[in-house]
Amino acid sequence: MGEQKDDARVVALDCPNCGGSLNVSVKLDSVTCTYCGTRLSLDMKDGRFELRALAERIGRVESFMLLERVVEVTSEYFVIHDALCSQRNSEEEAIDETGRKRPVLVILREKLDGLRGQTAGMEASLDPLLNAPDSTVSHAAFLARSSVELVRRIEGLDGLPVFGSDYGLKAYVSSGELARIEELRRRHTELKGKLEQLRSRLSYE
Repeated sequence: MGEQKDDARVVALDCPNCGGSLNVSVKLDSVTCTYCGTRLSLDMKDGRFELRALAERIGRVESFMLLERVVEVTSEYFVIHDALCSQRNSEEEAIDETGRKRPVLVILREKLDGLRGQTAGMEASLDPLLNAPDSTVSHAAFLARSSVELVRRIEGLDGLPVFGSDYGLKAYVSSGELARIEELRRRHTELKGKLEQLRSRLSYE
């Protein structure tokens, strides 16, 4: 038996796996199909009840958690990178996490280096989501790959004297590369919006 809801109605619904007709109490959050044994979740969509394979909903939660992790890591990466690029005074100091007073550029570079490797493997993990039946998930995965690509491109700037420079990126990077970076940033912003959509849907379900 599934978890109980405060509603006495019973609805006739078809199993999405085998098509078998089931009479389901809307008090339940989940049921087992008496024909094929598939575990099903009882969900509300557009004001109507529907049955869905429980694994499908779990997959969407796991997808959301992966996408959320991509946003978390890449957003932090971009903030530190931007702070580095805007820092012009190499002599300016600040208090680090250990309480020591040190050059701001050094502190920021150490934070950036600390994030390296955290996106490793993310692209491979996102690949299966590109073909997810849920269009919001698949689109979000595409946007998330763009965020990871942007991290790779920023890391590729490491050998250039763009940090702490009075000229910044424009003096050392081609206009085409700058345009690509800006496009990837736009996708990253769009990704955060998609993630909010998924969060709302999961909480509603």
